[in-house]
Amino acid sequence: METCDDRQLIDDYLIGSEASIGIVTRWIDAALRSRAPRAGLDLEDLRQEVHAKVLANLRDGRFDGRSALRTYVHRIAMNTRIDAERRNRRHGLREESLDGVEDRLPVDASPESAGESRDLALKMMKSLPEMDRLILGLVFRENLSYAEIARRLGVGESAVKTRVMRCKNRLLRRFGHLFRRGGR
Repeated sequence: METCDDRQLIDDYLIGSEASIGIVTRWIDAALRSRAPRAGLDLEDLRQEVHAKVLANLRDGRFDGRSALRTYVHRIAMNTRIDAERRNRRHGLREESLDGVEDRLPVDASPESAGESRDLALKMMKSLPEMDRLILGLVFRENLSYAEIARRLGVGESAVKTRVMRCKNRLLRRFGHLFRRGGR
């Protein structure tokens, strides 16, 4: 029993109306935050993944109106979160993902600066969330392609690209913070 308001919201969402996207985003955020955050989960990545699923389902006509649109979005968000938690457990995110990373870091011209750079890079890597360390390790240590990483993590290639970009940005923000404070 799809309501008139739901139909209008769907139509607006499908054409990219900021107001309708904002409404759906608030529903997604409420669903994702209804449970305590798990280690390794990036809520922004989950939000994007849920938006992609909602959009695809609405475009394909999979929403049949037997529930309110809000309930439908909430269900997709919760299932996406559960899937992400299962992927994290299945892929065994552990501290060991940093093993040997110091041997693969770039070396500066002088031996003294090389040691300092490696120490700083290790500190920066260790300060990142587990999922960031995993993704950066897959890209830079294992030299996997985005397609290979997507298959391994069970997500789309565009999600991997977005996550890598965010990981790099977080790392750069942390480096800038360390550099300004002089804390190596």
